[in-house]
Amino acid sequence: MINKFHASAAEFKNAKKFTSIGLSIGVLLWFTAFIGIAGEWFLMWQSKTWNAQPTAFLLTCCFLLFLIHHKQEDS
Repeated sequence: MINKFHASAAEFKNAKKFTSIGLSIGVLLWFTAFIGIAGEWFLMWQSKTWNAQPTAFLLTCCFLLFLIHHKQEDS
């Protein structure tokens, strides 16, 4: 996307799909791996020393907010 910043609108919009794919993978990774699997299956929420669920939730929310903002139409 950075390389296409000064390109035409169509080229820039075409480059945005790779960012959308990356943000979607980030949501899937952090939500399913850390909140779903590690949190529930391995009971990470019971750990007194290392519980990454709040961090995973924060990162998932950030990825989702960036994805929503990123997918809005340009004006």
